Amino acid sequence: MVKPATEKRIRRLSKEDISANEIVRQLRREHRGIRRTTALSIIREERGPKHIAIYGKVNGRSKRIEVYGTGKDLYSIMFEGVHHPPKKRILRISAKKLNTIHGRGENLDMHEGWDERPTIKS
Repeated sequence: MVKPATEKRIRRLSKEDISANEIVRQLRREHRGIRRTTALSIIREERGPKHIAIYGKVNGRSKRIEVYGTGKDLYSIMFEGVHHPPKKRILRISAKKLNTIHGRGENLDMHEGWDERPTIKS
C-alpha cells in the first residue's frame, strides 16, 4: 500500500521530463519508503505504454505491425517482427497479447519473410 501523498508526488514528478531512475533517487532523498518496482509501475501507469511500428514490403505489398506495451514484451516482439511479417496488411495489437505462442501464430506469418529488412520506428 502506497501512501496517497507519495503516489501523488510520483505522478507529479513523472509528468516532468525526468527519467524514472531519477524519480526513484528523488524519492529516496525525500525519505519516502517505497519499493523501486512499485514506483516504476506507478510511473509507467502515468506515462502510458510505449509504441513501436515495424513496416516494410512483402511480395511488393506494404505491411505494418503496430505494437504498444512496456518492457520485455515490446523488446521480444521487436526481434520477432523483424523476421516475420503480419498476416493482415496492418496489425495493431498489444505486445502482451502478441507475445504468446498462440498470439504469434495467429497474427504473424511464420512461413513468410520481408522483402528487405523492415524499418522500426518508436
